[in-house]
Amino acid sequence: MDKHGNAAALKYDRSRVSTELGPRLVERSTLHVPPVQACEESTPGDDPAVVDSLTRNDPEAKLVVDPEDGFDLATLSHVNEAVKNQEVAEQLRFLQQLNNTAADFPWDQCVHQLFEKQAALSAEATALVFEGAELTYAELNQRANRLAHYLTGLGVGPDSRVAICIERSFEMVIALFAVLKAGGAYVPLDPAYPVDRLRYMLEDSSPVALLTQSHLAGLFPSTSQTMQVLDLSTASAPWALHPETNPIIPLLQPQHLAYVIYTSGSTGAPKGVMIEHRSLVNRLVWMQQAYGLNSTDAVLQKTPFSFDVSVWEFFWPLLYGARLVMARPEGHKDPGYLVEAINQNKITTVHFVPSMLQVFLEHPDAASCTSLVRVMASGEALPPSAMRRFHQRLPQTELHNLYGPTEATVDVTAWACDWDPARTSIPIGKPIANTQIYILDEDGAPVTVGATGELYIGGIGVARGYLNRAALTTERFLSDPFSDDPRARMYRTGDLCRWLPDGNIEYLGRNDFQVKIRGFRIELGEIESRLAEHPEVREAVVVAREDVSGDKRLVAYVVLAPGANLRDRDLRDALGRKVPDYMVPSAFVLLAAMPVTVNGKLDRSALPSPTEANRLGVDLQTGAAQAVAEAGKQPADFMLAGEGADSSRLDNYVPPSDELEVELVQIWEEILGVKRIGIRDDFFKLGGHSLLAARMFARIGEKLHKNLPLAVMFHAPTIDKLAGVIRAEGWKPHWSVLVPIHESGDKPPLFLVHGLMGNVLSFYGLRHHIPADQPLYGVQAYGMDSGRASSVSIPEMATHYIREIRALQPYGPYYLGGFSAGGLVAYEMAQQLHAAGEQVQFLALFDSFVEAAGGYWLKMFYSKRAFRMALLSLNASLNMARRDGWPVMIRKKVRGMMGNMRILAWLLLNKVSGKSAGAGAQPAGFLKPNEAFLRAIRIYSPQPYPGSAVLFRTPSSYYQDSDPSDGWGSYVGGHLEVQAIRGGHDDIFRRAAHRGPRRSIDGCDGSRPPSASELSVALKPAAAKDSAGFWEP
Repeated sequence: MDKHGNAAALKYDRSRVSTELGPRLVERSTLHVPPVQACEESTPGDDPAVVDSLTRNDPEAKLVVDPEDGFDLATLSHVNEAVKNQEVAEQLRFLQQLNNTAADFPWDQCVHQLFEKQAALSAEATALVFEGAELTYAELNQRANRLAHYLTGLGVGPDSRVAICIERSFEMVIALFAVLKAGGAYVPLDPAYPVDRLRYMLEDSSPVALLTQSHLAGLFPSTSQTMQVLDLSTASAPWALHPETNPIIPLLQPQHLAYVIYTSGSTGAPKGVMIEHRSLVNRLVWMQQAYGLNSTDAVLQKTPFSFDVSVWEFFWPLLYGARLVMARPEGHKDPGYLVEAINQNKITTVHFVPSMLQVFLEHPDAASCTSLVRVMASGEALPPSAMRRFHQRLPQTELHNLYGPTEATVDVTAWACDWDPARTSIPIGKPIANTQIYILDEDGAPVTVGATGELYIGGIGVARGYLNRAALTTERFLSDPFSDDPRARMYRTGDLCRWLPDGNIEYLGRNDFQVKIRGFRIELGEIESRLAEHPEVREAVVVAREDVSGDKRLVAYVVLAPGANLRDRDLRDALGRKVPDYMVPSAFVLLAAMPVTVNGKLDRSALPSPTEANRLGVDLQTGAAQAVAEAGKQPADFMLAGEGADSSRLDNYVPPSDELEVELVQIWEEILGVKRIGIRDDFFKLGGHSLLAARMFARIGEKLHKNLPLAVMFHAPTIDKLAGVIRAEGWKPHWSVLVPIHESGDKPPLFLVHGLMGNVLSFYGLRHHIPADQPLYGVQAYGMDSGRASSVSIPEMATHYIREIRALQPYGPYYLGGFSAGGLVAYEMAQQLHAAGEQVQFLALFDSFVEAAGGYWLKMFYSKRAFRMALLSLNASLNMARRDGWPVMIRKKVRGMMGNMRILAWLLLNKVSGKSAGAGAQPAGFLKPNEAFLRAIRIYSPQPYPGSAVLFRTPSSYYQDSDPSDGWGSYVGGHLEVQAIRGGHDDIFRRAAHRGPRRSIDGCDGSRPPSASELSVALKPAAAKDSAGFWEP
């Protein structure tokens, strides 16, 4: 093998395969001889069929015949005929031609050295863009150099490792280059990963240093004394005055490590894949030769840097003078943001995992991304329907399908997705530069065209192996029998593929998904491929389930293409025409989206059983929603199955009966992205939530000229009921502030007061976490139905809410709660009820804070705390800008300022007229409900309350660490219990919404509502991945 990793000619040394695959080979061929001898000098015995199976595709196999074995000349003649078989000779020539991928590249250079050359050529050109800020090539190189010099002083050098745990930012790219320049290998640690996983990777990689940011330091409370922890967000960095010149590391060679990326392990412990500079340089140079970036290009970096696609996103543009635009943290999950980022930054190149590509293409503005020159798809199989949709929406843009495992430096094959509406499968292409692809049968011999085999990868891109996993490295990285270099290795992928006649490769699935059903050996990938060929199928996954012991059966999960109208029996009939009966699944489950992992790949473990899917829609919705949330996808984009998308719903389909119902069906299908909605399908079981309800009611207002409050959805969650409300003759909305969320039960009701924006749909998720006999009511804002607010104060709001509550529950004990600003109202309600002699048994304050008593708005400028308040406000604005982008932050601030101006004007008018701030009446429509509420908050003067309360407090609390009681300690005279809950302010109820009834609150004694600890269980997620669903707009 030459320096490029290519063999001069295809030479198949079977013994080098059988040494490592021997036990399996012997098992398959039933030869009772040692593994190596079985292929080098085996004694086949008297079974010519065995000889034929060993030599059919193996012209250089050696057979040493012992006369005592009775091996006759006829059999020997049979062997000779097999060896000379023209088909085998043609197959070897076929492989040799396809694997003749030799191409020149700077094999003596490291990645950062190529960047340094480009930085010298493009010193003043823009290298990085992040949230509107820019860094030139010279600035990026200088900052990385200063940090690199500091790292070398810490002992970083060739093959040493440096961990990086940083959110997407300039600092992330600076850190990557600094580690490489110092001679080390970077180890990306995604801050979104569970803490235990991060700590395992940190301990396993044994880095010299950890580069992080101050707000992430809490992820690593205890670190090794030998490991330095550097905060890259500090303004006074100790490396700030180090040299700006390129470091020279004399011992560094292209054979040293560039990075170690951890992937999932079959045993549960992640494994670190070690990639060398030469492998990465070859990969990047091939990409440039294939696609040709220049200074006019801009690449969007959106892939989490713990995923190997990020490697080319970072380095490819910066090695060739293009701009690298960094998406904001978590921005890769939001199709709307991606559309905006692509258009604002004139992005020409972007990568999508196919499942996210499909979501992106369905965004209404995706077609506006005309700056895109090329889109790369990899990470999972690309469905034909996605390719067709891509060419429909972005006809001017190239689509490229890439394939490759982390163990072979990102990608090893590529195929340009040319427009072909008749294509039923998408190839993964041919090998890239200096890469060899072999498809071998279970005996380790090359397969013929069209035959299924396991894909092996040879060449310079093959990883060094797994860090600290010698046995696993030996198992997966084998000697390359096709190379004349005895040191050459190939990686065994576990992927099943086949050669197509034109030399491209078709991916069929994983060999570890091979199953046996009733004695039949079945490749699940083959069934999936056949299902995916149906023109109305977007995605298909087949698994073998054993939900009942001893009853293993095939279950197919199918996502239909937009506009498709298939039933499961249609799929069964179509598949039965392509595969044997034993390969036709016994159950079909229609999903709106496949559950995915944090990296956007299919999560098979989250697929529901057919029983769950058909019996209880919310079970399916919960399982799929959780997996979708891990990839950051909104339910608006991935409509979850349950009764909304499975066969049971379709079987019970009731069509619209009049023009009004037809209009409503069209609106629901548009908003939910679900087809064939019946008039008795439940909005929430179709994947709806408060944001979608708001959009839906806005569309009803536009098309039907009906102004409906959001609380209607609790009374009329189906189209037939909603239509009944709208068409009712003489219907006049008279809406109570009380919204029944869960009416049944004989316990005292729990009343939860709205937050600043007034609606109570965000409380919907709690209905799954309270006992079945616990009534739960939301208290929506005064004026929510009209969009106009009365000029009420907090005491007036409390009085009005108490009046309505007592109409439902005349006497105590009362159980009250309030979210955010609603905590002030609930507190005032408790005050008034106590003053009236009623018992308030429970007062819950959900992430609510209270300010200094009296005249807050007019006095804040004179308060001694004004400076601290200004700093808190500035910090909140900066965090919003970092999270949502400067344009979004500015728009929100402007809207807020306009509202404040109206509030201030109202206050001044009352001041001039001599009216008290709490009693004046504004002109109709002068203040919106949330503005009126904000005005009421700012003039509220809370008084001490003799009772007790419970504060549910998030880490994003307004007071953070300055006051653990969030101000309530000064007012609550009784016991104030503080319950810490995870997540952000807006996450409290959305984290509860989709976890499903199996996480219900338990422990109530049957006579009282849930306690503080029980509510805390409902609100506190078991893991970060539980965040999905509802939030209060």
